[in-house]
Amino acid sequence: MDKQSETTAKTSFDENFSSSSLQNDGKESQHSSTHDGLHSAEELRTIIREAYVPRISVICSRDADEFAISKGFPQGFWELLYPFGDRVRGKVRRRNMQDNMVTLEKTSLQFVPVDSLESHLSDVPVVSIRDILTSKNRTLVLPEAPSKYTFGIHYKNLERWAWNLAHEESYEMSTAMYIRQLLTGMPVASFETFSHPVAHLVVVTSHNPTPFESLRELINSLTQISFPAFVSNDIIYFFVYVHDEDQHDIELSMAIFDTMLQTFGERGYFLRLHSQKATLDYEHTIPFPCSSWLSAEERLLMLNGSQKEQHLLFESDADSIKRLVSHIAFNGVIPHLDKCIRIWDDQYASPRRGFTGKLFFASKKLISTQNNSHNSNFFASSNVYRPDSIEAYLRRLADYSFMLRDYTHANQIYEIASKQYANDDAYLYYAAASEMIVVTEHIIHLDRPYMSLTNKLRLNECMQSAMENYSNKPFNSYYHAARCFLLLGQFLSSLPNPRVDDAANWNAGLVFSKRLGPVGRAIIFQQTYELYRRTERTNIDSSTEMKRHRKTAFWCIMAADAWLRCHISFRARPFVDTAKEFYTQIAWPDLQECTAKLDDVDISPKSQEK
Repeated sequence: MDKQSETTAKTSFDENFSSSSLQNDGKESQHSSTHDGLHSAEELRTIIREAYVPRISVICSRDADEFAISKGFPQGFWELLYPFGDRVRGKVRRRNMQDNMVTLEKTSLQFVPVDSLESHLSDVPVVSIRDILTSKNRTLVLPEAPSKYTFGIHYKNLERWAWNLAHEESYEMSTAMYIRQLLTGMPVASFETFSHPVAHLVVVTSHNPTPFESLRELINSLTQISFPAFVSNDIIYFFVYVHDEDQHDIELSMAIFDTMLQTFGERGYFLRLHSQKATLDYEHTIPFPCSSWLSAEERLLMLNGSQKEQHLLFESDADSIKRLVSHIAFNGVIPHLDKCIRIWDDQYASPRRGFTGKLFFASKKLISTQNNSHNSNFFASSNVYRPDSIEAYLRRLADYSFMLRDYTHANQIYEIASKQYANDDAYLYYAAASEMIVVTEHIIHLDRPYMSLTNKLRLNECMQSAMENYSNKPFNSYYHAARCFLLLGQFLSSLPNPRVDDAANWNAGLVFSKRLGPVGRAIIFQQTYELYRRTERTNIDSSTEMKRHRKTAFWCIMAADAWLRCHISFRARPFVDTAKEFYTQIAWPDLQECTAKLDDVDISPKSQEK
């Protein structure tokens, strides 16, 4: 096993972790909001913590993919690992950058096929790693990628998925559910590194006639992967040797693996699996777990019944994969991230702190204004920094700290980086850093509820800056603007003493920016109404009671109208009835028109299935 670590690795594994807990993660997360459709700040933090996790790119030899396909997993060996990255059981002790010992537990990893990362956002065809490898050795990898996994969000699919669920009367449409699904579609972007891989995982099996040569070729080819230009190729690798329990000798496989460790270093993992396909005829089989972070496309396939065959797995195989993922997380990835954080903080962040940092930025700004060539690592024409530039490393440093939940350190680095991005007119980088400053501040203040007025004003400026730069500059980002609107509005509404009007303003900005589909807009209107209704019940100031009451009724009728526009009348009716209680004595033509529409909506079973 991997022995390198600068953390205090005291890993404890829960052997009683059953696959049913993985299966239920998605269901529990979708129903985690409170009965009134709102969620707490802690629930929002959990969603963010599970979304912003390390990505591991998986590259497999031909025998590894064929091994998984023969077990009934047509997308190759990556599909076997995919759901087991959710909420990895175990814990590790590490010393954070404030020199405090903290415990990391219930961490997550996201395994992605290497093919999904290649040529992402590229307008021109590129030579893939599979093309390069098959040109040298036709038997090394499959010529075509078995996986259909893609990065990024497709709004039509997200809306179609939400549309299907909205027609189920037993299903609660909550913003927590919508946020989770939006965050599954995080694209590979230049200005944030959460979707960039932190490590490669190379897989070969005991079916490979030349395992050493195959592993060496795959490892040597990692630098040739056709990543987007802004993704760094300076990425660590781990390897897995899979032993076939049904056909091969364990002692021989162990001897081969020991030699691999001596040859390729202590970054290897040994995995024992059955090659036989698990069926209901066998004992000790379990349903293959479903990831709680499936994309909208994957969920649509499940809703439409396209994936009719239920995948099964032997219990021993599931236990082996769980142990493997735990070891990769706690003995491999986390120590690696911790090491990178300490090295990069010393090299890139320390010189920019305190009085020295102020002098550095002041002098650099003065030089840049006097020098027409603007000596910078930022390429304005393509809106990217070189991946080996200091500015790019600062963003990676902050994101790595965030993934290890050292939010205080991450916040400090985002602050330092944002000044540099603003100086270089790197608008999207500046917007992304500003967004994360607000996110980290709110997470930090869950444990320290008091926030000074000065800090609140500063965060408001960051929020405004993030939205303006995401939306209005030559290089804008449709997805990130929607995510920023949604997250910041939810943080304001989930505070112990919610800033209701501010949250409503952000929600209104999101809705009227037309960055969501009809169902998404209805969910936001509904959540804003629930927020006003909750604060109305707790409001003791009689001078604002009527104002709150009017706003509650206003957002209620807006939610009703939004659901009516979706032709989902059973969701609109409760809001219309509630609004009518307030507007009974008011002759409001728009309300009468909206109420009249309710009687015209076809709510027959056929219309609900459309």
